[in-house]
Amino acid sequence: MRFILNNIKLALNFLFIILLVLVFSCSDKEVKPFVGKKIDIHLSSQSMASTDFSINIDEVTQNNYWFQKGGSDTHSIPNIRLKLPLKTIFSKNTDQEISDEYFKLANPVVDDKNIYILNTDGNVTSIDKNSFKINWKKQIFSNQIDFPNLGSIVVQLNSNNLFLHNGGDLIFALNKKNGKVKWKFKNEFPFRGNISIKDNYLLANDYNNNLLAFLKNKLIWKKKLGDSENVIFSNIRPIIHDNKIINPAFNGLFHILNISDGKLIFSDYLQPNKKMAKIFRNNDIIANPIISDNKIFIISHSGTLASYDLNNLKLIWSVQIGGGNSPIVSGNSLFLIDNSNIIYAMNAKNGKIKWMKQLDLNIEEGFYFKDMKKINFMGPFLIDNKLTIFSSNGYLKIINPLDGKFLKSLNFDLLGTEPIFIEDKLIILTSDGDLKVYK
Repeated sequence: MRFILNNIKLALNFLFIILLVLVFSCSDKEVKPFVGKKIDIHLSSQSMASTDFSINIDEVTQNNYWFQKGGSDTHSIPNIRLKLPLKTIFSKNTDQEISDEYFKLANPVVDDKNIYILNTDGNVTSIDKNSFKINWKKQIFSNQIDFPNLGSIVVQLNSNNLFLHNGGDLIFALNKKNGKVKWKFKNEFPFRGNISIKDNYLLANDYNNNLLAFLKNKLIWKKKLGDSENVIFSNIRPIIHDNKIINPAFNGLFHILNISDGKLIFSDYLQPNKKMAKIFRNNDIIANPIISDNKIFIISHSGTLASYDLNNLKLIWSVQIGGGNSPIVSGNSLFLIDNSNIIYAMNAKNGKIKWMKQLDLNIEEGFYFKDMKKINFMGPFLIDNKLTIFSSNGYLKIINPLDGKFLKSLNFDLLGTEPIFIEDKLIILTSDGDLKVYK
């Protein structure tokens, strides 16, 4: 009965989303790509394998904070210090799990003292990252689902602020010392994806394709960035770099705006691969862009991986590779997994492929009635000079980044969020909602 009620509730949620978008969107014939100061349509061509460069990666470094979905505000750590094998040093259930309503959980964040968790019931918990004692736990949202969305929580390092939403139309600011509400903002539409913060700026997208910018707790501008009747639920977030916002959007579009006034600086379109678009149907950008050496690397779901020079906003290279995982850049090399479960090692300067390896595609489930289920991968991450990926069938796979050879496959938890690498620890939320800390 509970399963049936959950499915009915989920169906009503999606129906509400469709009705909401139809009311505030144009028809198919009226929908046009957002045209800004400059927009170019780039036809991508698949790079050929190249042997004219050797894979080089950055030295191993230690990450101290995971304050905004990564080791820094614009990139994940390019080579993480963490020794294998891993040993569990802490485990606690957070009263949530992957379900039909929640296909992923909100990613925790970590500052210099604590781990902060937003669960699907709207509870926020602060846990000391050394003693693992609970500092406080607060009910911020009701457990009524506005959307089957991931929610978002971020922590501000230079203040006492936590910012969060649960996929509804409210953003809260909490005092991270005690969980008390400092302020809240009610929007006309539900919020989508992750919140971003830098200095005193806070950025968030909503389901009417608005980008909202707050400065010192006040809304300073709101920018409408086109119309779309279909969006993929994701944990995408705006990137803030040198007073510019790089904001991924729907159907392969992304925009670069001035952070102080929202003025559009640049807009471009990552064309879908027509063969892949038939399979994956949607070309939204759902992988967080990354910035390295003042270059942006961005990939759309079923279309194009591209690199742009942020000094002159010119395209450097593009290839027809689509995916939902963020790439990682280390040294002269870029590593990523595409939607066909192929892992690539590429030259970050020109997009040439050094090597590519096919990962597992499907797993057989069931005893009497067999069923094939697609395997999904999270990553890659570069850990202690080795590429590491997490699979949806419970394995941690280790690959040599220099030649793509598989080194080891270990049994591991099913992840409910992206893993957190901080100091000498790995922190995860499992699909069953267990907070686990490995060392």
